[in-house]
Amino acid sequence: MRSVNRASAGCSPLLSGVSRILATLTELGCLNYIEHLEAYKLGGALIAMGHVASANFDLLQVARPLMTRLAEEIGLAVGIGMLEKDRMVYMEACQGSARVALQMRVGSRLPLFPTAMGRAILATMSSDKRVALINKYGPQDSEERKYTERAIGRAAAELDRCGFCTVTGEWDPNINGLAAPLLTGEGNFVLDCGGPSYLLPPNRMHEEIGPQLAKIAKKIRESMGAPPGS
Repeated sequence: MRSVNRASAGCSPLLSGVSRILATLTELGCLNYIEHLEAYKLGGALIAMGHVASANFDLLQVARPLMTRLAEEIGLAVGIGMLEKDRMVYMEACQGSARVALQMRVGSRLPLFPTAMGRAILATMSSDKRVALINKYGPQDSEERKYTERAIGRAAAELDRCGFCTVTGEWDPNINGLAAPLLTGEGNFVLDCGGPSYLLPPNRMHEEIGPQLAKIAKKIRESMGAPPGS
């Protein structure tokens, strides 16, 4: 979808109205403006709202049966999220059997910096893009920024070592989570699992669920054409 020339938006009431609509849709996360192409693409929020029409979305077709099986085995929710500004938006969610668990929904939004899925994205992106995101959306306090940068560094080390990263009680003191990146031809997505800390203690994350999550993420990447070990 081509953009409206912003300099000429005031030349016509029609152009001005279209420009306002595009600005609103961009602010809501329904569109993303691509500066070097002077064009818009669909944003995560709009993709999430169009979830019913996503049956042909290759990544979800590959991932859904694997996620469903894992969610049933571990009794916890397993989801796929993507970055949308300063939030992670769920594109798919498979619920486990636990009655008291983190209920993920397609279109649900989680904060970027204190969550496992957010840190998995941040740890795998280029340093320039990561710094730009921290500058725009991250904490302004210098100590909090240092903490955020150290946390992302720990996530990167954990991803290199284990294939997944973990967060315990930072987004919510009673919620733990872990995530593995999905760097596929469809874009940058993250596979994650979250739940109450008593159902998802650190030893279970590292010894049981994390290795399964990393294995499924690898299988999804390779099914989507990524080189083995990517």
